[in-house]
Amino acid sequence: MLRFIKPEHADVKKLIKQIATTSATGATLLEQFAKDDPTIKLDDISLPPGETATRDAIASTKEKELLGQTGDTFELTLLMTQTEALSYLNCLFLDRVCAAFFPAKSGRTTSEGRHRSSR
Repeated sequence: MLRFIKPEHADVKKLIKQIATTSATGATLLEQFAKDDPTIKLDDISLPPGETATRDAIASTKEKELLGQTGDTFELTLLMTQTEALSYLNCLFLDRVCAAFFPAKSGRTTSEGRHRSSR
């Protein structure tokens, strides 16, 4: 939606389209994983209230930043949001893989909310 309000350079537009396509492919793959494994519950986020409030505040701040910017500053901020999102998803993915395959060593919280020992 934002790209209809704020035009970007052709190379940035192409990159954003590639990111959107890759994200859609990842979402489809994740949905298939959830379909094949009933223990994966995509609608159960189970975040503490502080985490939810923090995420909402970040989203609101980024939205205001993007709507208030133009030109190169807008494009840079837009690309930085994508970089931050990819970094977050990479860490989340690695955490989930470690918890699934190495539960005794992960020291992470499982999706059910139980804490696993790092020993």
